[in-house]
Order: sequence, then C-alpha cells, then structure tokens
Amino acid sequence: MVDVLNSSSLSSLTQAERDKNAQNAKLLALLDEFDVEVQARANRLRVQATQELKMSLMNQLHLELVKVPQRIRTMTMKEFCEKYNGDINQVYQKEIENLAASIQFTGAIKKRKENPIPASDAKNAKIKTTH
Repeated sequence: MVDVLNSSSLSSLTQAERDKNAQNAKLLALLDEFDVEVQARANRLRVQATQELKMSLMNQLHLELVKVPQRIRTMTMKEFCEKYNGDINQVYQKEIENLAASIQFTGAIKKRKENPIPASDAKNAKIKTTH
C-alpha cells in the first residue's frame, strides 16, 4: 500500500509540476508580449518627441527670422558679411542709430514749428546767391 501512495504522489507532483511549467510558460509569453508592446510604445514616443522638437525648433527659427528686417533677410550672405561683418547685432545697432537720428530730426522740426525764426532773423540768415 505504501508503494501505491508513493507512486500516486509522484504522479500528482508531476502533474503539479506540469501545471506550474504551463503557468510559467504562459507568464513568459505574456512578459515577452508586454516587452514588445513597451518597445513599440517607447519607439512611438521617441518619434513623436522628435517631431515635436523639430517643429518647436522650426517655430523658434521662424520667430527669430521675423525679427530680422526684411532688407537684411533678402541680402545675400556675402552682402551681409561685407556690410555688417556677419554680425546681426550691428544691424540692430544701425537700426537704433537711424531711429535716434530720425527722432532728433523730428524733434528739431517740432521745435522749429513751436518757435519759428523771427522774420528779421530770417532775412539776416538768408544767403545771397546772386552778386
């Protein structure tokens, strides 16, 4: 009777091991499938992040280019290097100088309108071109 019990317990252990092995195989297959899915999602995220970064950089470039005056954007690189030594800051410096000169000129005109030269001074200030 002892031999029968031992052989039945052996066969049930073998069945338990078979069940456990089947479960392990299913778990391994599930983990492999999960790894494939994670890799696919990671790849999609990388592609999406790359595209978004590219678009962001293109938008930033466009915004910076819009800040550059149109006449500079239409120049050739050679012209730009010759005129401004390839330095965009020189472009802005000249723009500021031109704007300041324009403001001073406008201010002088305004002062002239507010305080016109008296007629007696205007006669003395005239330059005679004929002798």
